[in-house]
Amino acid sequence: MGWKSAGDVFASGFVLLGLTLAARPPDKNHPYGHGRAETLTGLLIGLGLTAAGALISYDSLRRLGSRA
Repeated sequence: MGWKSAGDVFASGFVLLGLTLAARPPDKNHPYGHGRAETLTGLLIGLGLTAAGALISYDSLRRLGSRA
């Protein structure tokens, strides 16, 4: 249970960071703004959740049939 809560806090903080970066106004290097930061943070969170699910699935299949 603690890992899930820690993961939620991490993901929420990462989303907040992405939204903060995306809200920055356009500048010389980014004439169309920083909106892609939101997309990239969502992608990274999705990849992290996919990796966590794959690890959980792998561990479950590895333990299948054992008496733990």
